[in-house]
Amino acid sequence: MNGWNSESVHSLFPEQALGFFTKASDGRVNVNDEKVAKIIRELTKSEGVDPQAWSTKERAQHLAKELEETPGMPFAQPVYGYVAQWVSEVADPALNDGLLRHADMFFNPTWENGGLFYPRNDSQADEHGNWKFVDPFTGNGAIAYARLNVPDGQKKMWEKPWSREHFSSFPFVDEISLASNVDFLRGSWDSGKGVFVVTMRTWDGSTKR
Repeated sequence: MNGWNSESVHSLFPEQALGFFTKASDGRVNVNDEKVAKIIRELTKSEGVDPQAWSTKERAQHLAKELEETPGMPFAQPVYGYVAQWVSEVADPALNDGLLRHADMFFNPTWENGGLFYPRNDSQADEHGNWKFVDPFTGNGAIAYARLNVPDGQKKMWEKPWSREHFSSFPFVDEISLASNVDFLRGSWDSGKGVFVVTMRTWDGSTKR
């Protein structure tokens, strides 16, 4: 939506996000479930509490436990993945960094065949309310997208897509695929000096030419 109605998307973010984010003292940002977020919204409106304070989340958690349990959806949704992508596109980069820090602390980041992913975990949260649920979409794609995206990334690609002329103005590396088992660490073209700098490495320690 940010590609075609950016002003509306940005203006609605504070209202839509209220209650769902809690900042921890270690710099990470926790995502709260819908029930806790709703209570935080009510406390913010009635008492003027800080909606992102850890103490507010703890209080809302306690109040949520006193409410009658309501049936949940039969299949859990990839909430964290959706939220991470949303934040990376329209929010303060610091909020995105906090979400990524939380994922690295609680989602068991795992490297396999040169790729980083977060294994599936069906537990919603720990006893302190720290989000732990990881579905395949979140663990394999959404967090990686949030890590690579830049603010208004979708908007920029929609409004100013790179054309054939853009790519014809500098050198490029060809004939390397995922099957090559090579990671690209850097790529830079200095048109003034006519210098193309690329840094690569094999993820398995092998030597390739």
